[in-house]
Amino acid sequence: MNDDLAGSSITVVFQQGSWWLSDPVKDVFLSTGINHVDPYFLLGPYNKERSLRVYGDDLIDENGNVQTRSKAFKQWVQNVQTNMSKWGFNTFGYHTCIPYSAISDSLYFIAQIRVLPEQIDFHNFPDVFSETYARQVRDAVQRVCNANKHRKNLIGYGFMDMPALSLGGSKFPPSADCLHHRSHRLFAHKLSEKNQQLLDDPPIHPCVRRYMSLPSHSQGKQAWVRLLRQRYTSPSSVEGVYDVSCPDWEAISNLTEWPEPLHSDQARQDSYAMLECIYDAYYSLHCREIRQVDPHHLILGDKLNGNLPLSHHIVQIVGKYVDVIFYECFSRFEDQVDDLKLVYQMTGKPVLMGDSSFASLSPNQIFSRGTLLRSQEQVGVAYSEYLRQLFTLPFIIGWANCGYMEGWDGLHSPYDPFCSMQSGLVDPFEQVMPHTVRPIALANAAARNWHYQGGNIH
Repeated sequence: MNDDLAGSSITVVFQQGSWWLSDPVKDVFLSTGINHVDPYFLLGPYNKERSLRVYGDDLIDENGNVQTRSKAFKQWVQNVQTNMSKWGFNTFGYHTCIPYSAISDSLYFIAQIRVLPEQIDFHNFPDVFSETYARQVRDAVQRVCNANKHRKNLIGYGFMDMPALSLGGSKFPPSADCLHHRSHRLFAHKLSEKNQQLLDDPPIHPCVRRYMSLPSHSQGKQAWVRLLRQRYTSPSSVEGVYDVSCPDWEAISNLTEWPEPLHSDQARQDSYAMLECIYDAYYSLHCREIRQVDPHHLILGDKLNGNLPLSHHIVQIVGKYVDVIFYECFSRFEDQVDDLKLVYQMTGKPVLMGDSSFASLSPNQIFSRGTLLRSQEQVGVAYSEYLRQLFTLPFIIGWANCGYMEGWDGLHSPYDPFCSMQSGLVDPFEQVMPHTVRPIALANAAARNWHYQGGNIH
């Protein structure tokens, strides 16, 4: 079964004291990637006319949708790939919004397995224990793996359906001295709308509360009741914690409306334990289905969100199933290095930094993704220093920079509701930012030696 892929797929190896990605054709390498390569960035109200003039009207159809088989689209992708190669980027990151078939064999990519079309959040998180979800995962895995498993430039598979289950808000709020007045005011409002559910930290996680409210016949509800039976000696002890009246376990199973618990600390511990069960079921299902179709390529899983507090137990569960820890964190190296070391200690798996960046706010943006700096020159210098520091860590095997083209206020993309906040290396008119790109290209060229020599290259 799939023996033709054995020995021809990209793997990870530990060599000369460091972890590397290994291409059986080309040798060991590190992934230097770019995220958010998205053709809709060409179609803002400020640059659409220019994009159609440069590439041709066949870039979009009569409804304004990008035609990915058109000559115009292929020409744009070729230009992107030329720039990436010129600047030392070798990978289309996980957040890639172009068909994988359009990616040149000379560049690597990470295939994204998305089970459900809508954005998954706490309120609509699926029952990962159900047969329905198992079928949906199987269908998504077969669709993505069968289409890509024979590609020699496929690094592996990332998942897309697990929301950040950590609560408590970001550990790295933006620095006010890098925000102009308009952006500070507007973004503060947008951020509060987006993250309010993260800023609260109730004793029962909203995802767990959703499972508690499921009907008794659902697999998710049965998983919750099984957990309670393991943690409590009798239904009466559950009553004392959750302020419910349930004479037996069947009554607990039938309960769909749960009040605020009387004993918050105990309920919080139950909630954490249930989240671990959810993670374990989610990862075991995905990885089992992938290995049925493609036993050889790497499994990266969902990106662990290092911007939020991470449960050690959750990290260990993820490490049990994946080949590579997929991680993101928008901060400086010194703010994340201890967490990165701890993740590696807990899992023993190499780490790919799947999303991080530095940015300088444009007057045409209300905010920009990335650690904010005062100028594009500083962005290039910060990238270089961060890459050097990151690759001194022997377990780091790659980094995907967040953004190719800058997004401006007024831009809309079906793939990215926050595209107007995108930082980039070219502006919306494809003018390269030379003071940013120059040090980035030099850093990417030095990355391999930095990893070999522990960053002490001069």
